[in-house]
Amino acid sequence: NSGVTLTLNNGTGTDLDVSGTFRNAGTVSISASAVIVYQSTGKYQHNFTTSAGVIPTATWNSGSTCEVIGYTTYNSTLTGMQSFSNFVWNCPLQLNWIDLNGALTNVTGKFTITSTGLTGGLRISKSSASTLNVGGDFTLTAGNFSLSDGGSITSVLNVAGNYTHTLGSFSIVDGSNSTGNVNLSGNYTHTAGTLTVGGNSSTSAVVSFAKAGSQTFTATTPVVLGNVDFKVNSGSTLVMGTNVLTGRNFTLSSGGGISMGSLLGITLGGLLGNIQVSGTRSFSTGADYTYAGAASQVIGAALPTTVRNLTINTGGTVTLSSD
Repeated sequence: NSGVTLTLNNGTGTDLDVSGTFRNAGTVSISASAVIVYQSTGKYQHNFTTSAGVIPTATWNSGSTCEVIGYTTYNSTLTGMQSFSNFVWNCPLQLNWIDLNGALTNVTGKFTITSTGLTGGLRISKSSASTLNVGGDFTLTAGNFSLSDGGSITSVLNVAGNYTHTLGSFSIVDGSNSTGNVNLSGNYTHTAGTLTVGGNSSTSAVVSFAKAGSQTFTATTPVVLGNVDFKVNSGSTLVMGTNVLTGRNFTLSSGGGISMGSLLGITLGGLLGNIQVSGTRSFSTGADYTYAGAASQVIGAALPTTVRNLTINTGGTVTLSSD
């Protein structure tokens, strides 16, 4: 509890071994060489409300979780960042933005944002560039999240697992003249909430599909605002079904692929087909194209006259839109 100090002395081997939940709103004093270990079922809950508190240094075994649960009016930085297995932010009464000062760089498991309150938010770095590597899934179910707020910098989010965005706002970067890069190696799901950038007209972000193999794209009622571009890297195939990708620009790189379920295929402009970005639609002649509609499809005028591989796998006929 607040006002209570737990002093951990150094003995033989592990001094505090956690397989349950350790909820902390007080002070943990760790003697030199003393060791805290969170096992696969172990969880640390950071329960501070109006002050920062410090997350005690520990060893986080695979499957363990660090969860921040308490913040209300606190509005500065959080200390004690380290390499976690799973990291969860769940502060439903939070009123302000809280900055991690660029110190969180590695989450080997899942990174989950459940709530930042109605007006609060979580930012990886306020004024400098940041890079966050997530070894598992990234999930935003409510709240506000941003990589950085600094100007003329580049911040990066690398996600080895799936990206799931069901509510809330992910403003990738907010500083003027800045760039954000989201590199995704798993499936992409955006069913509600906002994906955007802040800053000025020169601020932009690129979401890159970077898996070696097929990546499923799901988007039902997403909101994509501002200069947010999407790119399919070489070696990755974006499997879209009938889902629609929106944003600013779209690029299908040479060596990449796209599988389309829209009955109108891919078009050069307008709100037609699987790709409906407002800006440039770039489809490489060195890419692979698969038509996999449930019924008859039109290939669409955006299909290049030369392609690397063309696969027809529809439930009906396929009609060429041009020679």
